Amino acid sequence: MENFDWITGALIPYLNLSLFLFLAFKIFKGPLLGALSIRRDDYVQQLAEANRVKDEAEAKHKELSEKLAKLSREVESIKDKAKLQAEAEASKIIAEAEALAQHLKAEAQKIASAELEKAKAGLRHEIISGVRENVVSRIQAELSGEKQKSIFNAQLSSLKHVSERA
Repeated sequence: MENFDWITGALIPYLNLSLFLFLAFKIFKGPLLGALSIRRDDYVQQLAEANRVKDEAEAKHKELSEKLAKLSREVESIKDKAKLQAEAEASKIIAEAEALAQHLKAEAQKIASAELEKAKAGLRHEIISGVRENVVSRIQAELSGEKQKSIFNAQLSSLKHVSERA
């Protein structure tokens, strides 16, 4: 290191580098700051656009939320109306069914009464026929031909007395 020249070996290259950096800074300062300014302006513009889109999205969300709430209320209203209509229809059907049941019950009672009267009449007829046959057979068995003639003559003579008085 004895032959080392400090001025040409160390100082001039560093001065040369310092001068280069100073000149480079002076030359590139404007375009570099311009590029950074443009980049910053782009960033600000993009941020403003993002905020605008965010505001639009929030407004759209609010609008859609209101529509959804309105639709929910409308659905509830429709459900309530349908429920009321169903209940009214059910009560109408029940009333009609009860009226029909009363009518059918009355008709069944009429039919039962008619059948009962028919059965009573048939039973009376059978009883009378049976009693008549029984009486006729007893009379025929108990009355002989002679007795029948005497009863017939007695009745005939009573008829003659009735016709003479008239």
